[in-house]
Amino acid sequence: MSVTLLLLAGIVGPFASEAMAECTDPRVDPIADIRPCAEGDDAMANGDWARAKGFGALANGPESYAEGEGATANGGVAVAKGEGATANGAMSDAEGNGATANGRSSKALGDGATANGKDSDAEGDGATANGKNSKALGDGATSNGKDSDAEGDGATANGKNSKALGDGATSNGKHSDAEGDGATANGKNSKALGDGSTSIGKNSDAEGDGATSIGKDSKALGDGSTGLGNQSNASGDRSTALGNQSNASGNRSTSLGNQSNASGDRSTALGDQSRASGQNSVALGAGSVADEANTVSVGSSGHERRITNVAAGVHDTDAVNVSQLNSVRSQISAVERGAYSGLAAATALTMIPDVGDGKTLTVGVGTANYKGYQAVAIGATAHVTQNIKVRSGISYSADNMLWGAGMAYQW
Repeated sequence: MSVTLLLLAGIVGPFASEAMAECTDPRVDPIADIRPCAEGDDAMANGDWARAKGFGALANGPESYAEGEGATANGGVAVAKGEGATANGAMSDAEGNGATANGRSSKALGDGATANGKDSDAEGDGATANGKNSKALGDGATSNGKDSDAEGDGATANGKNSKALGDGATSNGKHSDAEGDGATANGKNSKALGDGSTSIGKNSDAEGDGATSIGKDSKALGDGSTGLGNQSNASGDRSTALGNQSNASGNRSTSLGNQSNASGDRSTALGDQSRASGQNSVALGAGSVADEANTVSVGSSGHERRITNVAAGVHDTDAVNVSQLNSVRSQISAVERGAYSGLAAATALTMIPDVGDGKTLTVGVGTANYKGYQAVAIGATAHVTQNIKVRSGISYSADNMLWGAGMAYQW
């Protein structure tokens, strides 16, 4: 009978023995007994150096270790420490109340932490890593997908090779990458690098604190920059590019419209293929070009536009409308008429002949025309005495009447 029991024991292998005085941890005790050891009601240990410590604890596998009420370690060198902790797989490690590690070399460290998949790693209370080589490091961190990586409290990485590094960072999509507190990357190959940055769309790229890129291949490469639209590119700090292939490369620049381009600092380009390259310049309308600093353009050379419905200017720096220009033109025309007719009238006076030698009095008329304005004059010249000579005359034109008189003393 005793021979049979010994044979059966040899077939089944080592099992827990109540005769052992203490279950020492073989990982820290180099001379620990090779026999399995179980301490606690309903505790079970199976395998060389297996240790089970705690009510209902279970250690299955060579060098497996289960410590805590209901702790379970299944697999060679598996470790489960904590109430309800579970480690399934060779070299798996679950440490924390309710922690679960499933898969070879998987690791779950923290209360409620869960690691599923070979080499998966969840470290932090409530952390979850699902997928081969997945990693979730931080309280509440979650990684889903092969080689996914979430590092930071509340960080979430969903997708193969996805990465979320920062508190509250989120990446969704294969190869997506969110780095920075609150950063969000949604879409295959999307990238959000900076605190509060957001990228949405395949290959979208937001790099800078508060940067936002939305659309396939969109880019926002500056702090506070925004790129919205397919292949939009906002590369200047606090720049904004809205529209398909729009570009805002100047700092604080704005481009709006298909293929619009604002390259000058603080420049604005509004409209399809509009371009503002001058500093602080504004290009308004499709195809408009503003290439000089501090200018506003509503067209381009050979493609000019009228500006309509402009109110009359009031202040010195206001724009004027055509009505105001016409008023000025009328005033200029009136001055012009007066000047031309005045010149004709003055000239007519000079055309009256002088008194001849040896004569006492001459009365004559004169006429003149200047730029179409006609004038006629009448006047008289007299020798009052041998030494005194006088002259007077009057001239008329369409808009003027002139008169004059003079006296000369001769000796």
